[in-house]
Amino acid sequence: MSLSRRHLLATLALAPLAGCGFEPLYGSDGAASQLRGQVRVTSLGTRDGYFLRERLLQRFGAPEPDAPLTLSVTLVTESEALSITQTNDITRYNLSGTAAITLREAGVDEPVLRDELSGDASYNAPSPVVSALNASTIAAREAEQDAERRLAEYLAEQIADRVLIAAELLSQ
Repeated sequence: MSLSRRHLLATLALAPLAGCGFEPLYGSDGAASQLRGQVRVTSLGTRDGYFLRERLLQRFGAPEPDAPLTLSVTLVTESEALSITQTNDITRYNLSGTAAITLREAGVDEPVLRDELSGDASYNAPSPVVSALNASTIAAREAEQDAERRLAEYLAEQIADRVLIAAELLSQ
């Protein structure tokens, strides 16, 4: 297919959006720019909670002193053995997480948004035979911490998207 034909097809595919009032979420007047500095994210007090909050602050920006919205997150994670050898050694884990979120506007009792989001991340752990070397134990711990960080950041991205969509719907 020639380049000009692809360009024409792409233009025709996007043309209906121009007439329906579609506005990009991340456009200059979209919810993403309007919420910058307007969302206060409560502290979670855990390592993975720290990663989650930091990613949310990257997405929403540091809150202004008079930020009208407060986002509360309750994060629950659990680890599960995925791969068990014949000698009952666990060599792969799955870390699952659930984030219950509540977005409140200052001075309003009813939450603007309440939702529950989930995700998971996996990591490898060396078998105990290999773990006799100290470096393998350190590598296993680093892999676990990396999975915690990846899970928290994934959940933060889901939360941010959900908040932005809710804000966009409320502004209409």
